Amino acid sequence: MSPIPDVDPTRARNNENLAQYDALLEWESTWWFPEVHTTPTIRPNIAASWEAVDLKTWDFKINQDARFHDRPPMNGRPVTAEDVKYSFDLLRVVPQYTATASVDSVEVIDQETVRFHLKQALAGFPTLYTNGSTPPIVAKEAQESPGGLGENPGGTGAFTLKEFAAGEGMLFVANPNYHLKIKGEQLPFLDAVRYIFTRDPATQVALYRAQQIDLMRISAYDILDQVLETVPDTTLYRVPSFGWGDHGVFLNLAKPPFDDVRVRRAMSMAINRDVIANVINAGDATPYGPMPWAVGGYTDITEYTVDNLGPWYQFNPEGAKTLLAEAGYPDGFEVEIEWGELSGFTFGDTAVLLEKMWEDIGLDATIKQSEYATWWSKSKCGEPMNDTLIGLSPYGSGPTAYDWLYLPYHSDSSVNCPHIEDEKIDVLLDEWIGADAGRQVEIQKELWNYLTDQVYRLTTIVPPHYRLTQSYLHAGDNPYCWFTGYCSYEVKSAWLTDGVPSRSFDKFAE
Repeated sequence: MSPIPDVDPTRARNNENLAQYDALLEWESTWWFPEVHTTPTIRPNIAASWEAVDLKTWDFKINQDARFHDRPPMNGRPVTAEDVKYSFDLLRVVPQYTATASVDSVEVIDQETVRFHLKQALAGFPTLYTNGSTPPIVAKEAQESPGGLGENPGGTGAFTLKEFAAGEGMLFVANPNYHLKIKGEQLPFLDAVRYIFTRDPATQVALYRAQQIDLMRISAYDILDQVLETVPDTTLYRVPSFGWGDHGVFLNLAKPPFDDVRVRRAMSMAINRDVIANVINAGDATPYGPMPWAVGGYTDITEYTVDNLGPWYQFNPEGAKTLLAEAGYPDGFEVEIEWGELSGFTFGDTAVLLEKMWEDIGLDATIKQSEYATWWSKSKCGEPMNDTLIGLSPYGSGPTAYDWLYLPYHSDSSVNCPHIEDEKIDVLLDEWIGADAGRQVEIQKELWNYLTDQVYRLTTIVPPHYRLTQSYLHAGDNPYCWFTGYCSYEVKSAWLTDGVPSRSFDKFAE
């Protein structure tokens, strides 16, 4: 995984930190239940049950077995409704907890009941609020102790933090009092989990070959090929991505020239998406638009083509130059391409390709690599960006148009980043909220066409999801793990079989 500065959930959300934190609900994440392959299935966690007072008001009952870790200052006390409200109010200002965007406020009814007041009527709110972007439940006394949650992790999760080694990794050990079971078996099955920070794919692959890493995710085919050649008994899951993990480009829409649709179209037409797919992932990728293809009405994978993205996605450098001249930039302009490291991704290679393609239409492009935390914060509206920023397009968790379309594009949404303010989009999305299913599909298609025409965000390709595991590890998570907490829950249901190397978990570094 990429290095993180600390484990404080008030500073940023990171997937691996969810080993020690739980949310109200989570997706069912184990292969033991075949229905999760095709049907979103909710697993109660901190919340034992839920019901709608009305479609804008939802009550959740707290699991009476849920307790904070048995460490100061919580000392194993039960979770209450006050903790849920406190956690939401504390963390909703952190841009990465995008699931808060649909919630107006949280109210304590009694010690066992918490009520969510929504901004819109949402029949599927529990499903939407079940993902890795949901604020975890934290202890107030831990946050208010010296050093806050960074020094006093106050969670309820299957593992507790034993050691955070800055720049190197972190070590979690099993929580003996964890409140969840699967089929009557106490979770977690593992005694400990060690996360190792790596800054480049070569190091990650070397550690995997040496059996110092048991599971890793990559999104580059050449790395996959290297691993399969040298560790032939590796287990591989390859799953086409619904939309998470694309190579997108944010534009600073608040400043010229990116506020001009002709410039945005020109920059898009300068991009040869076939070349990006071949260089980045040996061609094993699909073009990507303003939202997942299925949300836009394309349900057959053979339809996932550049032609179905419209004219501004076709590679046409001469047409791009014409548009730039019409916009008043016949000699181009300066543009900075900013990117950051994310484990398993090759955004730096994408930056080099874009620099060359944009220079070919007359732009003066320069590349800037930013430190991970800064880059990630900018990609989530936490800090202002300069010109362009390479990263993951705004993404949802569940397979619904609400979190893949409504939240990333409505002007009132905190997940709309970089901010798009378009009255036509707002009108259509406001109608979408209250429309019947048939009309919703029509609106989604209309928005697909409009957004591909306006090119508010540049999109290129989305590779499939590759997960590699050693032969002695059974990772219980299903491959569609971006729906199940962005792959963070699998550690609680994974187990080891014969052949695992002997290890010590007294310290992060053995």
